Amino acid sequence: MFTKINSYLRRLKILVIVVKNWPLALLIKVGMKSEASLKLRNDQIFSLRKSNWNDFLELIFFLYYFPDGSIKNNIATFNYRGRTVNFCVGDGVGMRTMVEIFGGDIYRTFYKMASVKGCTVLDIGSAFGDTALSFLFEGASFVYGVEANPGWVDLARKNLMLNGLSGQAVFVNAIVNAENGENFVSYSISNMFNLSKKNTIKNQDAILVPKVTISSLVNQFKLNDAILKMDIEGYEYQIILNSDLSTLRKFKYMVIEYHYGFEKLKSHLEEAGFKVAYTLPHESYMPDIEEEHLRMFQVGDIYAVRI
Repeated sequence: MFTKINSYLRRLKILVIVVKNWPLALLIKVGMKSEASLKLRNDQIFSLRKSNWNDFLELIFFLYYFPDGSIKNNIATFNYRGRTVNFCVGDGVGMRTMVEIFGGDIYRTFYKMASVKGCTVLDIGSAFGDTALSFLFEGASFVYGVEANPGWVDLARKNLMLNGLSGQAVFVNAIVNAENGENFVSYSISNMFNLSKKNTIKNQDAILVPKVTISSLVNQFKLNDAILKMDIEGYEYQIILNSDLSTLRKFKYMVIEYHYGFEKLKSHLEEAGFKVAYTLPHESYMPDIEEEHLRMFQVGDIYAVRI
């Protein structure tokens, strides 16, 4: 309950800062108005309805963290650590991740404990290329991105190109799993959770994507003293807990988003010889996941340093 109250208060604070006539937004939220023209801090006008409330939230979070930012033709432009960044958000699906990576605390915290400069990064769940860009901006020498969603792989490549860094990253369309195999995955960039046990037959826009293990990636890319980043919406358990300790020790730093508690991951990483820190979980409900019992997440982050 306390976490939810804090979340509401934070959203209200951001609303007040970013939206000049912010009380109208609250009237929309509680159903007292059906539509309102909101004037944002950059003088942009946003036509708010209850049906586009989530799009509105993502926009005001973006403008809160990047006051001079702008979005035109699905390309967000903003300043990040003295650099102008151009980032294609697709049809808006990349907004939340972009703001989380470049505006949030997850990677700022990680960079304080990890020496990234000159390192190679294995980015599992590389999404739209946001974390790859972040690592490269921090001084990483090269990023190998692995992403299950074929549409997101194309978007990641575009975002590296937009920032002149195509030569410093490779993105592979693959599902990282405990064992090799293959599965059909929809090309749609709008669906974060388009991989499922039920998705075993080819539909109109599905692509057959290979399943690979983390050990095979380590061997393929000849990784040693690398950095592991993992954000794969709950699949981290089967990968980490089924990886042998020698494979895990090929990485000197790890940042992993967990979704169903940190305890088992922490224990296995400590057994592999890592010092582990973590953030406390917060609840997140994902209705797009097909398996109902997996929809409620307990999300947080693990930071691991090899001893």
